[in-house]
Amino acid sequence: MSLLEDVSLALQAGRAPKVKELVQQAVDEGIPAKDVLEQGLLSGMSVVGEKFKNNEVFVPEVLIAARAMNAGVAILKPYLTEAGVEAKGTAVIGTVKGDLHDIGKNLVKMMLEGRGLNVIDLGVDVEPERFVQAAIDNEADIICCSALLTTTMGEMKHVVEAAAARPKPDIAAGTLHGIRARCSGTVLRTNLTSGTMLVQPGQQVEAGQGLIGTARAERDGTLIFAPAAGTVVAQFEWSDTRTVPLEETVQQYTGACTRAYRVTAFGHTFPLPAAPAPEHAAVILRHFQPEVPLLGLALPCSVEETCRYVQQPETLHRTEAQAAALARLQSLQALYAAWPDAEHIARKEDCTVNGNVLDYTVTYTVAADICG
Repeated sequence: MSLLEDVSLALQAGRAPKVKELVQQAVDEGIPAKDVLEQGLLSGMSVVGEKFKNNEVFVPEVLIAARAMNAGVAILKPYLTEAGVEAKGTAVIGTVKGDLHDIGKNLVKMMLEGRGLNVIDLGVDVEPERFVQAAIDNEADIICCSALLTTTMGEMKHVVEAAAARPKPDIAAGTLHGIRARCSGTVLRTNLTSGTMLVQPGQQVEAGQGLIGTARAERDGTLIFAPAAGTVVAQFEWSDTRTVPLEETVQQYTGACTRAYRVTAFGHTFPLPAAPAPEHAAVILRHFQPEVPLLGLALPCSVEETCRYVQQPETLHRTEAQAAALARLQSLQALYAAWPDAEHIARKEDCTVNGNVLDYTVTYTVAADICG
């Protein structure tokens, strides 16, 4: 059984502490946070939802499972942010005016957060206007209203009416900027896929300026709305600074490796005899289920293998040319990380040695798609 399956099963059982432990273990073993979320947490919650649909479990079990999922998501959030996984949208949620029940609201909130949405919780006894204003202030994609009492369900209609009563903005062609500039630059070429192109080659644009709009006017003045899509390639300057030591101590692998094993069977874990762990080592954990040779039958136990690859300190010396080459490579990697499609036009760099370090500054003139 894989670690992500263990996460799913622990979530289905509502074991929040175990879910947190397994999620952290999965991250520590190098499993991408997105995979842990989708194949572990959301997979388990989907099973719970299907069981609820079939009356195999009820609200208390769903709520406990949702809390376990939230515990796992809390561990994953920093890793998802680091990996660039953005919120899929924003939802405003609350219990309507005159109703103080929040179990259903909290359950839906946890489910939405688990699915990757940013949720603004307004609490209970929420006025219709407050729903609408919160949606406007947070640029929400959806308003979620909760009500338990039959006497308060009609308040949902009042929320819809409050939203409809808000004055519609005066929209003109090209005023809805679906795509804006990530940085300032001079437009070189454009390619429109959908929407309205708001800039042209040779034009100077500023960061945040609208590039492609979502509203365009027909000949009769009718506004047509379409998703903004396309590219705007502009020329701009990108700068970076690096500091590289000419001499530093690094950990180098010696080629030696020690292994230690722990066997888990029938609810108990037994460590096997092993050599002492080295002081400096890179640790890699692996879990597997042994099989009977030739038969391919899995034994009723699991094995944890800990590999420690021995390292020892070594002083590394670099010439100025080597340090400059390393700094140049690091800057190029940073450039392509920020602008994957960047085309080099020119480069201006400066290197100075201060004591044991080389200070490197570079300015690239590049052409890249600046649509944000």
